[in-house]
Amino acid sequence: MQVHIEDGRYFLRTTRRGYDLITGEPPPPKIAGVVSLYTREYFQLVYDRLNPGGINTYWLPVHNLTEADSKAIISAYCDVFADCALWSGITFDWMLTGSKNLEAKATDEAFSRQWRDPIVGRRLRTLGIDSPELLGTLFMAGPERLREITRDTPSLVDDFPKRISNDVNSRETTAKVYAPWMDAGEARRRFSESDYIRKIWPSDLREHTLGQFDFQQFLVESRRAVGFAERLRQLHQVLVRTPYRSLALKLMGQDDDILGAVKRLIAGGANESRYNRQLAMDDLARRDFRSAARHFGQALEQQLGGDTLYAYYLYAVCMSGNLEYAQSLVGQTNQRFDESPEGQKLRHWFEQTFALVF
Repeated sequence: MQVHIEDGRYFLRTTRRGYDLITGEPPPPKIAGVVSLYTREYFQLVYDRLNPGGINTYWLPVHNLTEADSKAIISAYCDVFADCALWSGITFDWMLTGSKNLEAKATDEAFSRQWRDPIVGRRLRTLGIDSPELLGTLFMAGPERLREITRDTPSLVDDFPKRISNDVNSRETTAKVYAPWMDAGEARRRFSESDYIRKIWPSDLREHTLGQFDFQQFLVESRRAVGFAERLRQLHQVLVRTPYRSLALKLMGQDDDILGAVKRLIAGGANESRYNRQLAMDDLARRDFRSAARHFGQALEQQLGGDTLYAYYLYAVCMSGNLEYAQSLVGQTNQRFDESPEGQKLRHWFEQTFALVF
């Protein structure tokens, strides 16, 4: 490894080396001076320094951008990269990808190998990406769609930096503007129809990927963007419809980094009872519902969590098949499901899913 502490654009102008991968995550483009790292000229520098078949990925923080701003950057990127594509990240943090004449198409075996790699596979699962198919659901649009939506938008170029405005959307406006871009049903349709996907995505995985777009929202949506009742519904869908463990953990705000640290502490002599909540969530993700109910119950006795802990405990008891005991708990936990909109949603969901009577 060689580390260069240098301005990225200047470095690309002065180096003559070629790279198989160039990835960019500069500060957001509305910070003073950063716009020059999102222009067509800079993307051309990136392209020129890629080896044949080399790949570029580039952060697109649309939470910081109006729709016109985003289109100007995408237009500039697609001016340079013929196979430009847009992928989701977390909520409004997206990623552009392109290549320098990439022709080779990975086989299903070669592509899936990443999930069997002890290092790469672990990092993918920590992000909640349990399978190659789930990675595919991050697809938002290929070059066909991107050129269509930017055809009337001038590209961001060095000579016209004000094609990026000074305007900043409110959170509500950002959500409204970009909701059509993020629609999972539309993303599935574009994935199905895209010539770009037919070119790059392993053929055997393509049909399987189409069946996983129902879980795209669970993967990309910030936990802060939805209420707890909706997160519990999403968790239930993952647990009963998929084998995914890491995605289930992600919906509970956990991952293998956290759980690994907990297990190392316990192995080193720490009191296991201090970590009942984390252990219970691990149990849930592994579909060991009886153990999850036991750990959640112990966490409740120790007051190791807020009101949501009662809902998790009740859910684990229901999933363990002990509905009679779950009904007996309702009287004890009903005060936790108050008359707030969220409390009403929780009661309604438990009534609809497990026929509990509140």
